[in-house]
Amino acid sequence: MAQSTYANLTAFNEQIALAMLEANAEQYQLFNANINGALVLADGDTQGEYPDYGYFSNRNTASRRDRTSTSARTPAGSTMTDIKSVTLSRFLNDDQTISALRMQGINIAGLSAKIAQKFTEDTIRNAFTSALSALAGTLLKASTTYNNVATASSSNTISLNHCWDTLQKLGDAAPLVKAMVLHSYQATALKKALGASSALGQVIGAGVVMDDSLSGHFLRPVFVTDNSVLKVDKTSSSGAYDTYRTLFLTEAAASIKKMETVPVMAYEDRAYDNTMLGCTGEYELELGVKGFSYTVSSANPTDGTLSTTSSWTQRTTSVKNGPGAVLITR
Repeated sequence: MAQSTYANLTAFNEQIALAMLEANAEQYQLFNANINGALVLADGDTQGEYPDYGYFSNRNTASRRDRTSTSARTPAGSTMTDIKSVTLSRFLNDDQTISALRMQGINIAGLSAKIAQKFTEDTIRNAFTSALSALAGTLLKASTTYNNVATASSSNTISLNHCWDTLQKLGDAAPLVKAMVLHSYQATALKKALGASSALGQVIGAGVVMDDSLSGHFLRPVFVTDNSVLKVDKTSSSGAYDTYRTLFLTEAAASIKKMETVPVMAYEDRAYDNTMLGCTGEYELELGVKGFSYTVSSANPTDGTLSTTSSWTQRTTSVKNGPGAVLITR
């Protein structure tokens, strides 16, 4: 039992738990309600590391028999060696000297709750970044849905025609694209071509906004984010131009599940001259990409590993059953 608000921070952890419950409900609902099904962000406890959808995501578990052959075809079962999701363990930490907080007139108990809310937002941002990284790695691997128009020339920037050409890569599956995700630099270039308003739209969470003008033109939601995954710095031979990735995502292109309730604890650190108020937490995400399996040995990969094409193996026979297409421009 806390003797005072500064002698023991155990009481603050109750406020942390309540703050995170509220932030989880708000942030996950906001994100999923607006992403139009292109990404699935789930919050909940799961026993073990691999939920059931990891076995069955876009698998053809039965094949039609060849009636001209004397041998029957036995339906192939799904195994974890065929479809496998990847577990990402994350860690969050924040601290501040109690004396500095007091001098600013900050209520320490209330601040603990605020920090916990920010942890929840960070969890979603990290999940979003990991999903984009994995999508970049898989879409760049599927060469038939990979439209690279970037060369060592500043004129090869994004255009409306480039976008339509990328959709055409999917053929009659192009209407299955639920959303587009692009960098703000690219979004501005497209709106200049359209003579569209500079106004964006509502914030959908995780540092992402929906552009109403572009969404109306492409007849599907267009999301704008300056996430680092979408920009590759100065890759031309002269080192003068930046390369951008624009993603065209089908329904449930990537699924990200927070595997466990995030434990966040407030504590006092007395190892320094000034007492520190610390908040620390950890969480685990499971990530899956439609039609691909993660096939490298890294159990807890970085976003750089996820965005590497060699980390993934395509499991679908048709790219039309995959996560979508990608456009590479200057």
